[in-house]
Amino acid sequence: MKRSTVNNHKRTKSSSGGAANNYSTRLPLAALLLPVHPSTYAANCHPNVSSSVSSFVVSKNWMTTGKSSSTLDSSPHEDGSETSPPPSPQSPWTSSEQLSNATRMSPSNTSSSLHRESLEKKWSRKVQRRPSNVSHNSAKSSNTHASTNYEKSAVSVQSTANANISTVLSSIATASSSTNNTLSVDDTSSVSSRSSSDSLNTTKAQVSNDNLSKSTVPQSEIFGSVEALRSKYLDYIKMCGMQTENSQDQQLRMDMDMEFEVKLLFLDYVYDGVSRKIHKHFKDIPSIMNMLETYCHHLVYTFDGWHFQQDDFPSTNHDMNPPPNYPYLKYMVEHVLFKQKWFSHQRFSKFLQVCFENSLSNQFPSLRNHEMSTEDSLNTTNTCSSSPMLSNSSIHSPMMTLLPTKPPNISNAEPIGILDEIQMLCEMFYYELEDYFVLFQQKYQSYVDEWIEIGLKKNLIPSHVIEAFRDKLQFDETMQSQFSVNAQDFVSPYVIDRDFKFLKYLAKEYSADWNCSYKEIPNRLFHWSTKKDYSSDPSLKLRNCKLVGYLDESIENVVKSFCHDDHMSFTLNDMEFHDYSPIHPTKSTQKYPYATVSGHFNTNSILTKRRVEVVVSCTSTFVGQELVEHLFLYKSCQIPSLENKVSKNDIRTRFMGLRLISKIDENTTRYVEMRVGNLGGILNSNLVMNSSVVNKKMVQVLSSGLKNFIERKKEQGFPFPNPEKENIARVWMEYCQQYCGLNVEEMYNNK
Repeated sequence: MKRSTVNNHKRTKSSSGGAANNYSTRLPLAALLLPVHPSTYAANCHPNVSSSVSSFVVSKNWMTTGKSSSTLDSSPHEDGSETSPPPSPQSPWTSSEQLSNATRMSPSNTSSSLHRESLEKKWSRKVQRRPSNVSHNSAKSSNTHASTNYEKSAVSVQSTANANISTVLSSIATASSSTNNTLSVDDTSSVSSRSSSDSLNTTKAQVSNDNLSKSTVPQSEIFGSVEALRSKYLDYIKMCGMQTENSQDQQLRMDMDMEFEVKLLFLDYVYDGVSRKIHKHFKDIPSIMNMLETYCHHLVYTFDGWHFQQDDFPSTNHDMNPPPNYPYLKYMVEHVLFKQKWFSHQRFSKFLQVCFENSLSNQFPSLRNHEMSTEDSLNTTNTCSSSPMLSNSSIHSPMMTLLPTKPPNISNAEPIGILDEIQMLCEMFYYELEDYFVLFQQKYQSYVDEWIEIGLKKNLIPSHVIEAFRDKLQFDETMQSQFSVNAQDFVSPYVIDRDFKFLKYLAKEYSADWNCSYKEIPNRLFHWSTKKDYSSDPSLKLRNCKLVGYLDESIENVVKSFCHDDHMSFTLNDMEFHDYSPIHPTKSTQKYPYATVSGHFNTNSILTKRRVEVVVSCTSTFVGQELVEHLFLYKSCQIPSLENKVSKNDIRTRFMGLRLISKIDENTTRYVEMRVGNLGGILNSNLVMNSSVVNKKMVQVLSSGLKNFIERKKEQGFPFPNPEKENIARVWMEYCQQYCGLNVEEMYNNK
């Protein structure tokens, strides 16, 4: 990306004079990741680990493919040492920063203690990123001072016009090509420059250790550094954690940055930020267990300073007191998880606990549910498959159906695979990390622009970040060019694939045109809006907004509650359900079950009534028998039976929406309320839609309405809705029975 590319991105003020509507670049979450090469954890384990796991795999035939962990990605030298080969040019670790890290962290001999020391030396630089215990006021002042100096030091970006995405893509492609050429493993000059790159990384680490506001390091060595960007992001998270209003949770929220860092580190080890899938090099149980051991080693040393001592287990006592196969995983389970010292994610703690127990019993689950390979899971749309979330790569094809392509899954009772579990955890972490990362970028937009501009100019940005950035822009351009709203979409009384796919894209993605118009950080409520017109008919004058929030309840209880018909009553008056259409798989317009409902929007009595006629439908995604995602779609239509019953004084509204419900933890659920429409009259004017007061009121009404309904159902014990009386529950049950082979009434009726 050239300098002119960044300069051409436009930032405009809203007509109300509020926050800037951001048309600058928006980095994907991959910009915060520091991928760990598999050779790191292949060589880091205790000598007893590799032999034990390898023998287990051979004897139990758990390994699906690949070599044992003791020989993974290593080549012997004449002196008996093993050095991990550098990554290939196509791998996501081909940045100068990661190549130098891989070289620096490769073991120089077979002694695990020497390799442990090299890792701990690297990790120790991250320990001092910021003080672990700091007062509320001093930390807040420090963060404020840091952000002020950043903004003062950043070069002013003179915006002229919106950059055409194709221009951005070509510029990024040029930069990516240049970076890959520079970082090619076969390039002799690249290999010879690793020492200087290592020196540069040391400087970057020192920048992340010290308060960046006091740093005297040249800007050219800060911008483009993932460590510097990540450090500033975590400082922002710490500031967000201090904004809690609940004194009882003060200590927990004060450590919010620590929990986010734990989650980012996990993504470093297992996640490909470009494809948003688990790294493909996890092909057997040893590679996964060795990764977990190294990850736990990283956490334990970083936050506790503890490391395993071989002297604690003398060789003469091995028969009576054998050393643990996974000492750092053992330490995490026995000394960290129950205290919730660094993180409080219940599902992640359970995952580590189960993995440790499996290592003791030598009984591990399969890699994937029904032994599905990674490639198979990417090529299927089965919503009950091992792919828990529909990521960018899997919805890129415009003709793809969201319905399963395989028969209903009859054996969902089987335990899910360990890779499925890891993918689920990654998606849980990803949503929360991304929600705050886009807020961070809006707050420090000038810094982000300079980070990209100077980083590309100096060839400092890792290639995996450039690739993820390019793919993100391509994906946004593809989706926005192939899908748009027209007047016919508000007439047809049925739901098709296109409706789900387009609204899900708007709900899940943060393209650069979205602006946070209102937020309540302590309550984790974020309202986003965009001025971009996603319709093919400008006369429709559609408005787009979405509310992102979190509920402290399990996803099962949340979905059950929202399957009661009366949950829509806080936004609709005189609500009445009409037709119900079951599934007819052979008919394109009836692949989804749906029901129609009519009513009036709850508006001020002095305004003309806004009549509503909508069709509603839903889908769910399961991994095994575990619900991980639920979509509730509603859009305007014309109900044939009501054509002659509509009052002439009513204003017929055009709108559509999607409620995206995602599992974040055992008792934490994230929701996105996406709305596209035109309420007509003054309610659709710029004066109302761009008003911060109106946005605040809308957020409070919607969020409180959803929470209050959840509370009422909680008092009743979260009863399962009666499908004979509740139309939405009937829609949900039929979809799950037809396409997932699951009877959700039996599964959740007693929960």
